[in-house]
Amino acid sequence: MEKNRVGLKEIAELSGMSIGNVSMVLRGLGDEARISKASQEKIQNAARQLNYKPNVYAKRLRMKADHMIVAVFFASSRHVSVMGSFFSGIHELLCGNGDMKPEITLYPYTQGQLDRMDSVIREECFNGAIFMGMSSEDMDYLETVRIDTPIVVFNRVSKIHHYVYADNQNVGELAARLFSRAGDSGVCLVSGRKLSTAGRERRDGFIGECARLGIPLPPERILQVTPGYEGGREAAEAVAAFGDSCRAVFFSDDQMGISALHELLIRGIRVPEQVKIISYNGSNSDMYSIPSLSNIRIPLEEISRDCLVLLDKAIRNPESGQMNIVHKPILILQESTGA
Repeated sequence: MEKNRVGLKEIAELSGMSIGNVSMVLRGLGDEARISKASQEKIQNAARQLNYKPNVYAKRLRMKADHMIVAVFFASSRHVSVMGSFFSGIHELLCGNGDMKPEITLYPYTQGQLDRMDSVIREECFNGAIFMGMSSEDMDYLETVRIDTPIVVFNRVSKIHHYVYADNQNVGELAARLFSRAGDSGVCLVSGRKLSTAGRERRDGFIGECARLGIPLPPERILQVTPGYEGGREAAEAVAAFGDSCRAVFFSDDQMGISALHELLIRGIRVPEQVKIISYNGSNSDMYSIPSLSNIRIPLEEISRDCLVLLDKAIRNPESGQMNIVHKPILILQESTGA
């Protein structure tokens, strides 16, 4: 999708003109901006050569539509459940707020390749944008973006843009403290092989708090597995092989805990009597597993609502300066930790 899109940047490069001049000419304002006929012709020829098609959202913004257009840039490799929680949260907000009726456009991108959306982002064909699911590389790129349109970052901390964030490091710290209070010294940590920024914070929070509390966590018990349900099965095999040296497991990525629980029970390992399990960001269905799965959640729906609320404030008050909202994780103790 990103490779086929032609924007102002590509036309500027081909014509040898500035992006500002390209924008004025394509909007029919070349004469008003005192751009020479020859330059205008170069730009029009480049646009035809690249088969440029004007963006409908840009046109509507110039027409000053009576409602805001919000772009949501979403990493296509992220869990569908996150996107479901996002739309659930903003749906609840919009249903209860008659004054806020944004039009939302979804721009999927591949995690780690947000920079390939640069021409789309810099065209600013929206009143505001929300960015979700960034890797560390994506965040590095986003921190370089300087546009007039406000940006809100979902569950990441930004140095320059507005953001709504859950304290992901505290997720890992809570898991370590829970095991410490229960007297569990043989702990294991399980995460995916490719970590997001938030996933790395959860992992590092657990490792750091174990060190602070004096809980042994040797490198061989820090497992990196396939993301998702398959990773839970792989981790359960490793935990079973550890035997009594691993009595408590923290899954720092979503979906792994429930499949690991199933695999351990198949292998005859009793939870929580032999191994305790706590998982990050379980779903409501975790209470119906046997045994029910303890988890630490971040309030995704609330974060989603706050992203839109913050974006609306930033659009209405462009001189407000950087704004942020920070949420704390929610610990839900169930049977898999002995609760």
